[in-house]
Amino acid sequence: RSDVPVVVLSELGAAEDRTLAIELGADDCMELPLNLRELLARIYSVLRRRGIAGPCREQNLLYQFAGWTYDTHLRRLTTPTGAAVRLTAGERRLLLAFLGKPQRVLSREHLLDATHTGTDEAYDRSVDMQVWRLRRKLEAEPGQQRLLRTERSAGYVFIPNVEYAVPLRTPDRTFPPERCI
Repeated sequence: RSDVPVVVLSELGAAEDRTLAIELGADDCMELPLNLRELLARIYSVLRRRGIAGPCREQNLLYQFAGWTYDTHLRRLTTPTGAAVRLTAGERRLLLAFLGKPQRVLSREHLLDATHTGTDEAYDRSVDMQVWRLRRKLEAEPGQQRLLRTERSAGYVFIPNVEYAVPLRTPDRTFPPERCI
């Protein structure tokens, strides 16, 4: 007995064998040889039915906060006046980490995990520098901390409410953004 989803791959072509696999608890059964795209689609289907995160579709979200808009598909940050703001890859990952968990204290360690790939060296002070750079782009007066607040000895908090939507070009979003970050 387990909650682990099971997809059986069978060399035997008999319908009885596939039926037996499903009767014994398998979520799906496929006959070999198989099409890899179909296998992947069936695995995602089982994961969706079980409520487990499947393929991340965060690249198709539109975040809105304090008049700002961030389109993850286009990787475009837009000011309340409609001007585009350029972000580095690290700033983009940092912003997504904040957008995924607004109004919560995020530790430097959490932000390091969210912003650094395994190929580069990461230091907790590098998060401070990225936050400083992002703050300069988001806030007209960085000293005011209207969007990003520093919590001493704890980390940072993204202050505004964040709403997300699916742009009209991608009506197939199936997972909430916090599962993608």
